[in-house]
Amino acid sequence: MVTENKEEIKKFSVLASEWHKPHGSFEMLHKMNKLRIQYILSNSDVVGKAILDVGCGGGILSEELSSLGGIVTAIDPSEESVKAAMENSKGNVTYINASLDEAVIRDKQFDIICIMEVIEHVNDPMEFVKLCSGMLAPGGKIFFSTLNKTIKSFLFGIVAAEYLLDLLPRKTHSWQAFLKPSTLNKFFLNAGLEIKDIRGLKYNFISDSWKLDKDISVNYIGFASLE
Repeated sequence: MVTENKEEIKKFSVLASEWHKPHGSFEMLHKMNKLRIQYILSNSDVVGKAILDVGCGGGILSEELSSLGGIVTAIDPSEESVKAAMENSKGNVTYINASLDEAVIRDKQFDIICIMEVIEHVNDPMEFVKLCSGMLAPGGKIFFSTLNKTIKSFLFGIVAAEYLLDLLPRKTHSWQAFLKPSTLNKFFLNAGLEIKDIRGLKYNFISDSWKLDKDISVNYIGFASLE
């Protein structure tokens, strides 16, 4: 498999039972989800749109987009994660246990493709972006969020988040897999797309919530569309 990383899949499969625990391993992702949805809605209409959620995990983003009127297909290579998503689904999302390397949905086109907190977990991010772009309908957008490759992202995204504050399970991330926005944009340009907007994502410990920020040195979110 070109993009599929079996070690990463195994890692999230082991944590599958945690997806829908309010204070489980994915608590921070649940808190981030509200802002991710707000960002998508501020840049695209979702009602009646064909949406693909790549690396959907337990369906946190998929279910919310569906409840807002999106026609959502969600894929993940972890069978256990997909089962967890389906067990907690309201029945309006089409879940598929597959990776982009498999041709299950390759012949379909989507108005919106979401690759949220996933590109840092694949083997070949350039090929991953290329596969996504091949399924994007004319006028469509790819929404992404990931971590920048900076000293600050290592200190905050790994050392603090995973080892000092226990906000995430240890070894959730590898700093070597983080991507600078400029590198990610090269991948999009190679696929005929271009990043149109990018914002930082910052966690506020006092309000216990995420907010958009100018600082993109750690977490960032954005979208790409045709050049």
